[in-house]
Amino acid sequence: MNPLLLRLYQKIKTGECKQQQMSDVLSLSVKQTSRLLQKWQEEGWLRYIPGKGRGKNSYIEWLKPIEELFLKKAIQSFQENSIEETAKLLTYDWSISSKERLTSLFQTKMGFIRDENDRLIIPIRFRFVTFHPLEAVDCYSANLVSSLYDRLVNVDEEGRFSSGVAHSWECLDKRFRCYLRKGVRFHDGSLLMASDVVTCLDKLRHHPQHAVIWEPIHQISTPAPYVVDFELNESLASYMLPLLSNTYASIYKEYDGKIIGTGSFYLVEDTETRTILKAFDYYYKERPLLDKIEFIRVPQDFKVVYHTSQTEKEDATFQVKSDSGFGIVVMNFCHESPLKNPNIRHYIHQIIANSRHEIMEKDNFKENFYPNAEGFQLGNREAFHIPPIKDVPKLSRPLIMQVVNYTKDMSYWLKEKLEAAGIQIVIQHKTFDEALYGNLQEIKADLLIFGEVYEVNPQYSFFCLVKGLDYSISQIFSVDPAIKELSMKYKCTPIEHWKELNHKIEKLLIEKSILIPLYYSKRNIPFTSDLQNISIKSFGYVDFASLWMKPNMNMTSDLD
Repeated sequence: MNPLLLRLYQKIKTGECKQQQMSDVLSLSVKQTSRLLQKWQEEGWLRYIPGKGRGKNSYIEWLKPIEELFLKKAIQSFQENSIEETAKLLTYDWSISSKERLTSLFQTKMGFIRDENDRLIIPIRFRFVTFHPLEAVDCYSANLVSSLYDRLVNVDEEGRFSSGVAHSWECLDKRFRCYLRKGVRFHDGSLLMASDVVTCLDKLRHHPQHAVIWEPIHQISTPAPYVVDFELNESLASYMLPLLSNTYASIYKEYDGKIIGTGSFYLVEDTETRTILKAFDYYYKERPLLDKIEFIRVPQDFKVVYHTSQTEKEDATFQVKSDSGFGIVVMNFCHESPLKNPNIRHYIHQIIANSRHEIMEKDNFKENFYPNAEGFQLGNREAFHIPPIKDVPKLSRPLIMQVVNYTKDMSYWLKEKLEAAGIQIVIQHKTFDEALYGNLQEIKADLLIFGEVYEVNPQYSFFCLVKGLDYSISQIFSVDPAIKELSMKYKCTPIEHWKELNHKIEKLLIEKSILIPLYYSKRNIPFTSDLQNISIKSFGYVDFASLWMKPNMNMTSDLD
């Protein structure tokens, strides 16, 4: 079954049409479209008469009921094949009735393979971008990284540090020393040594994205087995602990082109349709109570429910809410932009301040987005001062707004508000990957909505944002001298005072209309009732290692 053939069948009816129209439907060149049409004609699906001469219409006649035939094959596939083989069929361009029928079959099929493994099954709409700790910029990948790899030090929501791969540490003048646990194993069974930690963190220290934040550490060495020393330019104990607890500082080794970690789960499969993690039996801490986590790729409109391998269709579900970050409007004047004029920025800020209460009233924003007039950090309640601008500032050109799929609805709402107030907007669409790895100087867009997701500790998350660990907007923190000067003070400020420093930086960013608060985001995650001990950790996601599945006694007796 060719999905392009079904798409063309749904969009182009029997009769005259333009070849360019068919090319646009298939997102192919005219030449590629012609080849496919010839092929499908030879296979007997259609009759095609190309238009001769400029401006002449072509003619297409469908000889077979494509959707009806494809639907029969899809239903047969759902009955005979595995979930990963059938999941991709849901992404085809079905009619509403066919899509509902297949979705119902898929939901019935998901999770009903009864075996002795406790499996958590999670429908996902996008494939994971990466599994490498240094490349995990997006929250989906970073959440997975936190389960596949461990760090020397862990941190909780309150900023309290606890042991990870390092069981103890101490600061000796200008040296920070970590003592490693013995018997920690990589997923390939090999023992973790101090030299592995040195090699791994040296790569991090010299990585272009992290070099600035790691600049105070000029050498990492191992003076004795299971001991790692960090030679510092000055005494920076309070700086080292949050640095080593970050997801980017995950410990791994690379062998034969594979990235191998020590985390509670390890990766066993990653394809277009599913990703599988398996519990690591030799984990140095408590082994996870779940055996497998299976991420299944589903279409955008598929209802996402976290459920288990024993879930019955009628099982009750309940929702867990998590604070998953905030959305800000970035005023990008890192390039030649009209936004270099602060009055234009302040005027846009006024429009947003006067309109964001409507976020609560929009049906497609309800439950997930809440207006934020306070700041980026949860708990701040200060009203920020913005200079009032009465008249519409003159613009040399329309402002360019970058729009990515996950900010599309909010971006178009903002465009409507700005244009109603006299600010002309031109939309620049970007893919998720383009937005993820682009930067403000390269994109040439004047404003964009940026979604930031909290790691476990929100104060440290804000520090990471300011210090440029999010590559896509890192330059914005160096365009203003006062903000740049404040950002240099982290290394000489004890972490217990970072909240105060964060607030000073936040205040400048907002009052200079460089970053404008727009919304807080929340995730409502539905779980089936047999899942127990649900807790939220990094990036607003569930802690997979703490989950367990309450056995279905009837199912257990059947297996016996």
